[in-house]
Amino acid sequence: GDIGSASTTMGDLVVGCLVVVNAGGDIVDRTGNIIAGARSKEGRFFGEADEHRTFSRGKVLDQSNTTLAIVATNGEFNKTELFRISQQIWTSSQK
Repeated sequence: GDIGSASTTMGDLVVGCLVVVNAGGDIVDRTGNIIAGARSKEGRFFGEADEHRTFSRGKVLDQSNTTLAIVATNGEFNKTELFRISQQIWTSSQK
């Protein structure tokens, strides 16, 4: 897991963002091979030998990650404006 933040100002407008990630499991490619994760002293991935992690890969672990984000600003926006801003952020994150 990790935490990240960013902020910016434009004149009197201040916008800040805080994101917290609690990631569980290994990073696997489309074929199920581990490409990143916790390693033993010998350099082997723990997930290769742990039958519980291997069994749940692609099922439980895909749903066990949590990402929380908050965007805060001193700007005043109505509900429609906030919806449009969120749509722009969502569209940008999908690229």
